[in-house]
Amino acid sequence: MIEVKHLSKTFGSRFTRKNCVLNDVSFNLPDKGLVAIFGKSGSGKTTLLNIIGGLDLQDKGEVIIEGERITNKNRDNIRNKKIGFIFQNYYLEHGYSIGQIMHNSMKLAGFKDEEEIKRRTDEALRLVDLGKYQHKSGDALSGGQKQRVAIARALIKGTNIILADEPTGNLDAENTVKVMDILKEISKTRLVVLVTHETSLINRYADSHIELIDGVLQSDTTVLDVEGYKLASDKDMDVPMFLQSDAKHTGRLFNIKNIIYNLFHNDEERKGNAFKRLFLAFMAVFIAFFTFMLNEAITSNYEHKLVDSNSVYTNLNTYSELSMIDKSLYSSIDFFDLNQRDGVFSYSNVESIASLHESYCPRPIEKDKTFDNLYGKMPQSGEVLISSALANSLKHDLRMKELNSNEAILQLRFDNDYKIVGIIPSDENEVWFKKVDYVNFLGIYNNLKFVDNEHLFLSGSYSDMTYSATIALYEGTKPLGDNQIVVDIGRNSLYKMMSDTSTADYLAETANKKLVNKSTAIYVLNSQMYVKSFNITRKTMDTDIVIYITEEALNNIFVYLTPNIEVLGNDTKTTYYFEIKTEGGSQLEGLNARLKARGINGVDISAIYEKAAKEELSSSMQTIYMMLIGIGLILCIYYFIEMSESIKNSKEYGIYRAIGVNKSNLLFKEVIRVFIKNISIYFVIDLIATILFSIYYGVGNKAYGMFDLMCLATFLVSAILMVLISLIPYLFVITKTPSQIISRYDI
Repeated sequence: MIEVKHLSKTFGSRFTRKNCVLNDVSFNLPDKGLVAIFGKSGSGKTTLLNIIGGLDLQDKGEVIIEGERITNKNRDNIRNKKIGFIFQNYYLEHGYSIGQIMHNSMKLAGFKDEEEIKRRTDEALRLVDLGKYQHKSGDALSGGQKQRVAIARALIKGTNIILADEPTGNLDAENTVKVMDILKEISKTRLVVLVTHETSLINRYADSHIELIDGVLQSDTTVLDVEGYKLASDKDMDVPMFLQSDAKHTGRLFNIKNIIYNLFHNDEERKGNAFKRLFLAFMAVFIAFFTFMLNEAITSNYEHKLVDSNSVYTNLNTYSELSMIDKSLYSSIDFFDLNQRDGVFSYSNVESIASLHESYCPRPIEKDKTFDNLYGKMPQSGEVLISSALANSLKHDLRMKELNSNEAILQLRFDNDYKIVGIIPSDENEVWFKKVDYVNFLGIYNNLKFVDNEHLFLSGSYSDMTYSATIALYEGTKPLGDNQIVVDIGRNSLYKMMSDTSTADYLAETANKKLVNKSTAIYVLNSQMYVKSFNITRKTMDTDIVIYITEEALNNIFVYLTPNIEVLGNDTKTTYYFEIKTEGGSQLEGLNARLKARGINGVDISAIYEKAAKEELSSSMQTIYMMLIGIGLILCIYYFIEMSESIKNSKEYGIYRAIGVNKSNLLFKEVIRVFIKNISIYFVIDLIATILFSIYYGVGNKAYGMFDLMCLATFLVSAILMVLISLIPYLFVITKTPSQIISRYDI
């Protein structure tokens, strides 16, 4: 039945004193009977039993069970199918009822038939007189009852070999007799190997015995007279005969269903660790912020506007030269803002919805320009178009299904003054104005000065006054040249022009008559625009004056009418350039030649963007490096938390390994536990934090698809790391032999 050949076992290492507990031990055991292994404490008897039962490894020699040699590969399988183990400390699974403990033993041996498991449970518990306690928790039993449950657990598998390690060591005399009577009855049909140091038990119950002295096998021993023990009954017990398992796969106790059930119904598991949950929440928020920072670093160039290859860009200080360029060399001259503005979008008729802030680039709609796939209509004065990218950002910010549509976007107002009437396809955040609204929106004509050398209208100190102006298209019936303007003057602004405003109408009429013949007498300083007439109006005006120009002049207004460039320069958040648009080809070549001849160098906007992107990336990477260090520290703390938990659970895992649960099944249990108790908490907090960061920073509006993928990637990486880190301390435990776990953690 059992062959032991030349077993040797030494404890210790090269750093500690070595202790030889087994020295070349060999013997054979029969198919049935009660064989006692005895000796003094430290003689090696428990180590020998552990090696026979597959709970420990020998240094040399071999053990053969029913003709099959025990190896590292089949050790757990042989123990589950062919050996029933009875432990001195019982090792009943914590939190299970007696019936469930029996069920676990059968399941570990590979049995699946629930009816057979139920039948065997009833018979095995009846044998040990515990049949009516099937639903009682194993934790609530007395020591004697626990040991009888352990016997039933060993017997129920139908193994031909029962190994018992000091089964009466923790029992009183009465329970000792009960347990030994049961083992003696079992030995009539099976082999029972008993480890004990009590020679009185050997004398009363053993069919044969093996004595160990300092790890060496002895052929005989002195048997003392028994004293104080009495057989409970002279009547033979009805020991059930069970067949052992023929299953190929054993040692599997845990599946997803029972793992989840235990996690949510076990009081200790359910209560969990408050500090750990708080730490997981902090870790999720920290890594969500790291994802946001990483996304900002990678996608910083998404905020940069597209650069037109048919356009030339120059600094604002080149204006005096640009105003003299032949108009045949370009299509239009406009301002180009390197950065984007912050705009306010709101529902004027829905007070419960707060204003939305989005970055954007203002764009003018040039003469005769049309848009393909326009949703809505072309704007009139006081109306704007927005790009599809900006519309999507606004929909994302609104976060209401009812407002997540183009129709809802067309109900918005921009900066309270402009109604959104259309959406055009574009990957940039843009707001498109009619050209006249665009000019006024920039606010670059708020410091105009008139030159009236002949004092036709302005005289004395009033000639040095400056005026804020609104630009408007001329719609009068009298002809107006492209270099001419009509000026409306508000009554409230007359004090800037004259001391006696009561004569303003007369002075304007007189000046207008003279301007018929002197069309260039009054003009705007540093400009090509001459006043054709003045009108005094009672209309409410936001500026001092309104200047009316022709459509042709409007299309090239920055050449006709000198802008106050300082207005743009005063905004520290923007960096403006002139954008000179061409049709490309010969026109672009001619423009470049003209600029080069006048000593004007174009600005490489792409290079500026690239430099800015590198600076942003460098700055972001410094933050990312610091955060990576932080993540490393967080993962270290997480490891120590898991290591602390693994130490706390080592007793439980030692029991599971001892009763036959294989390593892979325990690792599977830990993986599921980590997903349910750790990763689920992390995922929920990470999701909430990511959504909040997206809303607050508007990160979802920039490279949204990439951000989604990045969030998914960081979560998956985090989940994998959490699983691996959680498994490491458990690997240190379960890679040891069951005997090593038991002795190391003193269970």
